[in-house]
Amino acid sequence: MTNKFRFGFAGTVAFTLLLATLVACGPEPFGTETPEPRSLQGSTLLQSVLPTPTTTPLPIPPGPDPTKVPLCTPPALGGTQPDEDSASRTFVFSDPQIVLTDTAAIEIAGWMPDSKKLLLVRDIPSQGQQAIETLDTDTGLVVRYADTNTSAGDVFPLFDGPAIGFLARDPTREMRVFPGTDLMISHGPGQVQLIMHEVSTRRMSVDPSSASLVLYTRVPGGPDALPLEAYRDFRVFIVPGNPYYWKYPRYFADRVETGYLGDEFQTAVRPDGSLIAFCADPFLFLYDPTTETVCEVDLGIFQSGDPYFVWNARWSPDGRYLAMLTSARFPGQLLDFIDLIVLDSYTGQLRTINPSALRMVSSFAWSPTGGWLIVLAQEDREDLPNSLHLVDAATGNVRSILPGFRFGTTGSGGLSWDPNPAMIALACHAWDAERRFLAEYRVCAIEVVLQQ
Repeated sequence: MTNKFRFGFAGTVAFTLLLATLVACGPEPFGTETPEPRSLQGSTLLQSVLPTPTTTPLPIPPGPDPTKVPLCTPPALGGTQPDEDSASRTFVFSDPQIVLTDTAAIEIAGWMPDSKKLLLVRDIPSQGQQAIETLDTDTGLVVRYADTNTSAGDVFPLFDGPAIGFLARDPTREMRVFPGTDLMISHGPGQVQLIMHEVSTRRMSVDPSSASLVLYTRVPGGPDALPLEAYRDFRVFIVPGNPYYWKYPRYFADRVETGYLGDEFQTAVRPDGSLIAFCADPFLFLYDPTTETVCEVDLGIFQSGDPYFVWNARWSPDGRYLAMLTSARFPGQLLDFIDLIVLDSYTGQLRTINPSALRMVSSFAWSPTGGWLIVLAQEDREDLPNSLHLVDAATGNVRSILPGFRFGTTGSGGLSWDPNPAMIALACHAWDAERRFLAEYRVCAIEVVLQQ
């Protein structure tokens, strides 16, 4: 946007005329530019002064006439009501069996498409890096795909054979507020390839749960160019516009962003690609790529007066439900609770589920066919181990699994349900309750039998 400052100066007539011919161009006062139209229906775009890419997020003031996108309704969400058969299903779970141990930290990134190999991220203390590996749960064979700086939430299997994708942080840029992140793929040992250098979350989003890249068109210079390998290994979506323009003031009257990492959008792409969920504190938007329309899911207000916000959103494999972790607090405050919320995209119903005595859900994973979730819940503020639960997404009913066991986890990378569905992998680290530290990192497997 151009600002024009006009300066007058008292002096001789000649000098005044000279100044009149040298009017300089600079920024106009903010808010005088009319926002450009967009193809998304239902709202007016808000102006943004965020440079792209950026290493320090700047607050975005509201536009001249901020207008919220429309609220979602069941017809806008789409889908048909399926027959409910959850009541006829019974899961039987075996006792956990240890399949891997280490003195270094281990995180679970998920299962590979063959349902035999577990994708893991393991610390390499001597290098200050992490190893991305697969573990064959039948033979115990471990294959290393890459050594890098990453975490389990940024590592994911690709749909084309045994390849994996991951977001790698550049250790030479660690001192920056937001370290540079590169998008990489690996087809096996020594086969690491760079797909995109310096991924900017203000220009695009990476959805690890669906191996999807979501690019925005309303960014300086247009959407980023991708190599041909990206279209081979990822699902690529182009969103006309920019989700950061869908925001409007929530916490503060004069700006839409908080200055924290939660300002950046995470995405979750429905398995059939018909809806994309965009979540950023405290917003949840659903975008339809076919109609190029967007709507907002009303998450409500907590008793403190703060809006709910969500993260770690994941679609069920059948595409009906969107599960996500949620909480509420004023930006900068600690979380007093973490709930699991499940959105039924066919009815628009939001269901809050929390089997934790402390109201602290640690992580969750979908069953291979959808409709069920397994949930790790914290039971003691002084102890790390969690209890395991089975949740019926249609009813919200909760059943405790293996109540005689507690499972030590260290974050969100601690739970995954094999697509067969034959096995659940989860972190079961050995916790020294007396000395209060992790004595050993472990991965356990639980066999699952489905009975009708």
